[in-house]
Amino acid sequence: MNEIDNPFNLEEEDLDWYDEELLEFVREETAEIESITELLDQDILYLYELWEEYTEQLDGEEEVVEVEPEDFHEYALKSAAEDEQDISISVEDMVLLIQLQQEFDVSLEEDDDE
Repeated sequence: MNEIDNPFNLEEEDLDWYDEELLEFVREETAEIESITELLDQDILYLYELWEEYTEQLDGEEEVVEVEPEDFHEYALKSAAEDEQDISISVEDMVLLIQLQQEFDVSLEEDDDE
């Protein structure tokens, strides 16, 4: 894979099919949002991992879990700093990324139903 095909700093063998498809979907949906296009693929995947970790901590307490965007944003930035990840993202962009992942997951479920 050459630099032009992979400008976001990940090796193809580092990604599974879900990550590849998710990143392609996110990149298409956010092509016009400069603050997101500047993020590396690895940063986006890291944020998704943090989201999963964060929501797993809340699971079991209630059937439907409501997450305050600011709380997750604070958690993500604190975790990134602890992991020495240099990520800068607004609450709004983070919410958009989570919404896009959920939209992507729903589209996968719909494809499975067909």
